[in-house]
Amino acid sequence: MANQYRSFYLADIMAIIDRVAVELLTMPVNPGAAILKNPEEHLQFNNNVAWNNEGIRDFARSLKDAFQEEADKHD
Repeated sequence: MANQYRSFYLADIMAIIDRVAVELLTMPVNPGAAILKNPEEHLQFNNNVAWNNEGIRDFARSLKDAFQEEADKHD
């Protein structure tokens, strides 16, 4: 079995986390969009998008903080 060890630059990991997080963010629906039947449905959808996006941002921030803390321990 090959060695599982890999080495990465911290800056590269931070950039990858940012890139993937941005790719996962969802766009809210334009109020004039025909896919939603009523204003309440529109508001609920956009509220769900906001919570989803905040969760992604929070998770990315937590990952970056954890990697930074680990790097600081080894400096």
